[in-house]
Amino acid sequence: MEEKPPTKDTPQFKVVLLGELGTGKTTWVRRIKRPEDQPQPAYITTAVVAVTYLRLHTSRGDIILDIWDTGNH
Repeated sequence: MEEKPPTKDTPQFKVVLLGELGTGKTTWVRRIKRPEDQPQPAYITTAVVAVTYLRLHTSRGDIILDIWDTGNH
């Protein structure tokens, strides 16, 4: 999985993570981006919105997930 901005040829899907503060939304995104054997950064509260682009390789070709990680304070 790679973090890249979207291109015109690749299907793109927006995923909005919305929920209470401290429920693991940012941790979930970090685990997708990093293998579990690598140390995870210390817990940091997401300010308002963090946007991450993930390119996934599927059996039907590449797709891009545009993940919006939000926190409810």
